[in-house]
Amino acid sequence: MTAAIEISGRMEKKEEGFRAKPYYCSENFPTIGYGEKIGDKYEALPNIETTEPEAYKKMLSMNEVNEKTFLNNPDIYRCYFHLNDNRKAVMLSIAYQIGIYGVMKFKKMLGALENANYSAAADEMLNSLAARQTPARWKRNAEQMRSGELHAFYQS
Repeated sequence: MTAAIEISGRMEKKEEGFRAKPYYCSENFPTIGYGEKIGDKYEALPNIETTEPEAYKKMLSMNEVNEKTFLNNPDIYRCYFHLNDNRKAVMLSIAYQIGIYGVMKFKKMLGALENANYSAAADEMLNSLAARQTPARWKRNAEQMRSGELHAFYQS
């Protein structure tokens, strides 16, 4: 497991919080654990339960899959490989929240990252529907992308 995956796991634990039983996320998808989507929008909540270690393991596994996808996708690889671990963790956190295809829609952000223009990349992150839906989270992630330092919110 890479350092970026471990950092993104720490970030997602703080952002998502843990719930053992299913709930609806802010976008009305059935969700469990650390923000793991388990059904379609408005689908009935299943009568299941998870444990914190199980949910954390699933989250880290998803981050590993996302990182492998980044490394095997030429359009994202050019933007990802040269980032430091804290910036990579932001990319993984974005993918965890909105999916790989969601990341690929951030064409201007990816272009800025390819050119190591972290300030422009952060601005593009904030200019999104996702940032309007969860503004505090995206502001923290944009600040981390801009600085390259782990945001203070994730350090405790």
